[in-house]
Amino acid sequence: MAPPLKTNIILQKASITLEELGIHYEVKNFEISQNVQKEDWFLRINPNGRIPAIVDKTATSDGKTREKRIFESRALILYLCQRYDPENRLNYSYDTDQYWEVVQWLVWMQSGLGPMQTRQSRQHHIVQLGLTLSQVKRINFYRYALEKIEYGIKRYQTETRRLYQVLEDRLALQAKTIDKEGPWIVGDRMTTADIANFAWVKAGGMGGYPCDAL
Repeated sequence: MAPPLKTNIILQKASITLEELGIHYEVKNFEISQNVQKEDWFLRINPNGRIPAIVDKTATSDGKTREKRIFESRALILYLCQRYDPENRLNYSYDTDQYWEVVQWLVWMQSGLGPMQTRQSRQHHIVQLGLTLSQVKRINFYRYALEKIEYGIKRYQTETRRLYQVLEDRLALQAKTIDKEGPWIVGDRMTTADIANFAWVKAGGMGGYPCDAL
């Protein structure tokens, strides 16, 4: 196994999924601050020039070689589970109620918690967590803006707190209704919904208030 990717929230989701499924993989490190992700070789993998992205060189079932490119963290997680998790260790069987519940919480994270928490993060965490240049440009009413705009600070911090409460309420409900180890976001075991949300919750102190205030 490659060493887990610890320096980037988005990359952690991919790394944890790969590790949990026991997939052999290699990591290519480069400096995004130098726009390596905008070079032609990377744009052939991800035309959007963003991380994460993978190239799956595993042979097909009939032995043919290939290089399957996958970009965007949600698509990456879906692909890995569809191809390498037939036992549904990190998901549930397709078209079951629990399957679609997992999908909904993944989309909730990607359209809500992730963007909101990013926009109100501290500047020094941008460096520590390796956020992309596009994220740097669109965040930080709290620390990055030359002028402190209280409306922006309160807007995104308030919305992030609200989203954390949604997650807290979900876990509290799960703890009451599922009599097993957990609670997990969906069902009675860890799924990709937990993995995706964990990466952001782990960095919950980024927004200018202590984690226990979330």
